[in-house]
Amino acid sequence: MSLDHKTLEQLRQAAIQAARAAGEVINAHRGREIEVETKDQDTSLAGQVVTEADRQAQAAIIERLAPSCHQHDLALLAEETRDDQARHRKPAFWCIDPIDGTLPFTQGIPGFSVSIALLARDGTPLIGVVLDPTCDTLYHAIRGQGAWKNDQPIGIPALDTSQPLVLRTDFSFEKHPWFEQTLNGLQEIAVELGLPGAEVRFRTGAVLNACELLETPHICYFKYPRASENGGSLWDYAASACIFHQAGGVASDIVGERMELNRQGSTFMNHKGILYTSHPPLAERIVAMYRGMNERC
Repeated sequence: MSLDHKTLEQLRQAAIQAARAAGEVINAHRGREIEVETKDQDTSLAGQVVTEADRQAQAAIIERLAPSCHQHDLALLAEETRDDQARHRKPAFWCIDPIDGTLPFTQGIPGFSVSIALLARDGTPLIGVVLDPTCDTLYHAIRGQGAWKNDQPIGIPALDTSQPLVLRTDFSFEKHPWFEQTLNGLQEIAVELGLPGAEVRFRTGAVLNACELLETPHICYFKYPRASENGGSLWDYAASACIFHQAGGVASDIVGERMELNRQGSTFMNHKGILYTSHPPLAERIVAMYRGMNERC
């Protein structure tokens, strides 16, 4: 079964409605005392925390997407439910993170969002919808039909050579054994691109870390591979990958190859790392930097 453009548009609208419903749930919990629970399938603090808002937001999303699963024979993968592996049998599947960035959500700081994607069984991103409920900013895209921020097509601006090169990533990277090498490598890349230096800024929330790069080509977001089965999962990257692909940016693994967005045997994405940037020449240099460090170590 193939999904035509008309069907994909209908499914995008369903995903937008689902994201907005989840956003209402999230906003209803903001400002309240939030009871934080922990999950044991992830070693990072950001991946361990879960709240009743996560569960309610996910329920709101699934309620609105369930009819499409029956109508179009779609599977569904969501962070707060068990992976039933139907994503490997059905022609396509919804990939849902009801609150990406639960940790900043519990701390009352920006960085959290709703993320919904539709992926083909081979991992091709078909639809991406991301909602920042704090400011009602909506990113959305359909494969082959472009990407939008709210109602405006996303146009990536030219590289601003008055700004430094910035790696935006999560706090765990500060303890990475390649941290100093990476900062030195970014300084060299900044010189090549005519940028005034390089720095690292830490922020939790994979989805918005990525989406906000579309308007800031001097900023990149990447993670190196690691062997442990924890950290970033399919639902952390599926929607933003679709939006980036359709906007003309780069969303790949750390060696510049296609993300494995329907991975067999695991929902985690650490095995090959990830890389986001809206400036392709920057992506090429980051890949080269990683390959060089990997060969030396």
